[in-house]
Amino acid sequence: MAKLSRTDRLRKQELRLSQSLTIKNKYFLALFKPNQQKHARLGIIVSKQFVRRAVDRNLLKRVVRESFRYHKEDLKELDIVVIIRSECSTFGAKIWRNDIDNLWQKLIASLKIA
Repeated sequence: MAKLSRTDRLRKQELRLSQSLTIKNKYFLALFKPNQQKHARLGIIVSKQFVRRAVDRNLLKRVVRESFRYHKEDLKELDIVVIIRSECSTFGAKIWRNDIDNLWQKLIASLKIA
């Protein structure tokens, strides 16, 4: 797995998306708003409160980044922050991947409507 390029990442000070729209599902919350770039950028917030082990937090972030890379072309010109909503460390990467893919599909569908 390759890592996200610097241009695809949001810096820490940019993670606060005021006046952003939200989409959520069981495990993830996505805050998003248009940006001035020609491509989508991603920030990920995983709290110790919901995912205790660092190994699981890192795996979860890896799954989100990989899924973002797959859907990046459909998410043009957006700043997106993905926040973990609930305890999900007992589930595996397959369930996380399905859930985050569903979140991207909801986000893409909402962009087409607007």
